[in-house]
Amino acid sequence: FCVSTGSGWDSIPQIFRRASLYVNLVPIFSPECVVRDLLIYPKILQDDLTKDELGLDEIIDRNIHGSGFSAEYSDAVVAIRDMNSQELVEAVTEMAARVEGTFIETPEQKQMQAKLRDIFSTHPKLQPTPSYHPIRAQFASCFLSSYPNFLD
Repeated sequence: FCVSTGSGWDSIPQIFRRASLYVNLVPIFSPECVVRDLLIYPKILQDDLTKDELGLDEIIDRNIHGSGFSAEYSDAVVAIRDMNSQELVEAVTEMAARVEGTFIETPEQKQMQAKLRDIFSTHPKLQPTPSYHPIRAQFASCFLSSYPNFLD
């Protein structure tokens, strides 16, 4: 499998139908990414004043779910934090287990994945892309477990 930040070269493994893990991905909702069969561990978005991690609803409300420019995050008073080395190891370990067929998702993680897919597919600010192309990407279960408030 390949590990990428979504920089473009990862189209080559896609051509050969290799699994992909996108780490430190921003924007959170990138239509060209969520319709692909890949695993995502996004960058952590925080309120720049309180340093609290933002949940998906707040990211969408601040209208930065598809933002690709740092000025848009600054205007929304949002700081972008890279994942740390431990999170990277967890994400790569999860991806390796998924590729090997040994990854077992907990019932809570399955529920979070279903909730995330439902939000991506039905949220009015994320339309019309999900209506035309099914959401195939998943967020890494280790991300959802580490940031349980992301979906609240």
